[in-house]
Amino acid sequence: MIDADEFLEWAEYNGNSYGTPSAPIDQANAEGRAVLLDIEMQGARQVKEHRPNALMIFIEPPSLIEMERRLRSRGDTSDRDIADRLRIAETQLAEASDLFDHVVVNSDLDAAVEEVVKLVTRG
Repeated sequence: MIDADEFLEWAEYNGNSYGTPSAPIDQANAEGRAVLLDIEMQGARQVKEHRPNALMIFIEPPSLIEMERRLRSRGDTSDRDIADRLRIAETQLAEASDLFDHVVVNSDLDAAVEEVVKLVTRG
């Protein structure tokens, strides 16, 4: 699918490959439906390139310390993966304001969701 250019975006993140096929997104848009993507920075750059009018929202942790606390509290992430994710997050946080239209800090889940809903539903 990568070679056939069938992805809206694809990326390798922390040793794993992820992608969003274009066809279902195109179909949903043709039907007048909006699509929400949960993607990382490489994919976001590709979406911005292919769909310059896409609304781009970055969800930011309140701090790297809080991000680490949340990752550890899950109990399913190794120390190495946590260290890798924190390293990646530091770089992403530095780039976010240049790539995304809005940055929402997830200090309080309900407030963050409310803010995202307002951004997505305003005309």
